Amino acid sequence: MRRGRSPFAPRRPEDHWRFIALVGLLIPLALLLLREAHLPWKELRRSVGLPVEPFQRVLADGRIERCETCHPDVEPVSPSHPPGVVGCSDCHGGEPLALEEDLAHQGLLGGPNPSRLDVAVTGCSGSGAGEGACHASRGPDFDHAQRVPEHLMATKAGEVAQVRRAFGLPPMDDPDAGAARALPSPLDGHPLEPAFQESCLSACHLGTTAGAAGSSSDPQEDDSRGASQARRTRHAGTQAGPGTEPPGGRPEGCAACHVLTPEDPSAPREHRFTTQIPYTQCNTCHNQGVHSLAGMRFTPASRLAADDRIVPPVPDGFTGRTPWTPEGPLSPEERQAAWEERVREYYLPGSRYTLCEVELDCIDCHTRREVMGDPEAGGVHGDRPRTMEEAVQVQCLECHGTVSRPIRSRELTAADGAVFVDPRQQLEGFPTFRAGDRVAVTGSGEPLPYVRVEEDGIVLTRKVDGVRVPVPQATGSGCLQNEGEQTSDACHACHNVGYGAGATAPGTEPGPTK
Repeated sequence: MRRGRSPFAPRRPEDHWRFIALVGLLIPLALLLLREAHLPWKELRRSVGLPVEPFQRVLADGRIERCETCHPDVEPVSPSHPPGVVGCSDCHGGEPLALEEDLAHQGLLGGPNPSRLDVAVTGCSGSGAGEGACHASRGPDFDHAQRVPEHLMATKAGEVAQVRRAFGLPPMDDPDAGAARALPSPLDGHPLEPAFQESCLSACHLGTTAGAAGSSSDPQEDDSRGASQARRTRHAGTQAGPGTEPPGGRPEGCAACHVLTPEDPSAPREHRFTTQIPYTQCNTCHNQGVHSLAGMRFTPASRLAADDRIVPPVPDGFTGRTPWTPEGPLSPEERQAAWEERVREYYLPGSRYTLCEVELDCIDCHTRREVMGDPEAGGVHGDRPRTMEEAVQVQCLECHGTVSRPIRSRELTAADGAVFVDPRQQLEGFPTFRAGDRVAVTGSGEPLPYVRVEEDGIVLTRKVDGVRVPVPQATGSGCLQNEGEQTSDACHACHNVGYGAGATAPGTEPGPTK
């Protein structure tokens, strides 16, 4: 019986070449289709159970972004950055319509962190995709991106000035000389200058942990110091290069304060900015140990002698009303635990502090202009503060008044624009600010909107949790204060609840608890 011819077999010699050509065309096409079916972004979406198609977000101004195709679980940055209004590329830059990683990530600002101070004017100003200025060029109290890089928190000018003063060196005249990264000789060639540059200027705000350890003759101290400094923020930190973050530490730039550090150092950070900044965030830079100018040595708090870590007794006025304790009255044991936790975590041995310094967070006292720069200081060539003493405006009298007069206060007006856009107003339990509200002000006129003059007295609202705290007033209290000395150190003489508590000045009685 005759076998049938395959319909695909060439019938004539020239058909062989046609068959080969067809196969030659089909194979690349099949490979192309296979590659298309297994593109990285498609594989990613399959792996998490999402539809295998690009995700497009249409922003309020009509722009389209596809970033969430590959980043589907990114948390909204904050209520002030609604995803439908502020796109990914507004902050991060990049190519928002691209689906291939290399192309999509071209032009990213600061790698994963667009708030790094070397790119923040672009990343945090909102100019990444043309949404207009957000944190730059909108007038006083809005131009954070321009002010922070030249302020003490970034330049370390205060530390340079303090060390120079300790060594008997005159202040620097150059208005830009306070920036540690621009100082070739911060101590005018002093023998300890190399150690100062390595263990302080390079290891904290500007460098990475690579230069932190290994600078002492004690290997054990090096390990402790390296671990401690790894937890610190590198505020300006542009030396490590684009796309890098300090190992074990928080991001640099704006995110150093506004992105909270997880309790577990190995846990990933959330893609979330906040203005509810607890003292624990500040403490990843501050109060980490004891510095010695003799040899430029640093001793982490964890290595201080056990006798130096004895916690002072719980003061009578301590309620335990802190953002990190449960709501409602605390048992004596809970009250004791809350006191010990705060004191051990925040205060170094020998520190003196008043009760309000324990029950409040750093941001409850320190103002926007103190921390991020004063827009009225004149900018790069103006009379900006060169030391911490010059930067700090708030004194005890801002909230407590003096024995002869009440606190300074005024009504909020339209000129206080930054107050009215405070993002905490969107959260339950926080006050809403309106023109006409009477609030405390600093000596320079900066409003303290969370210290309000109400019918039943002065009330402070904590900026982390919204708890209202009545503020005792010095007026009529019988306090024996010197009205010309209103820094916290002056008030510690009578109101100290920290180390050495109870040693009041001779012939005085404690005034109102602070």
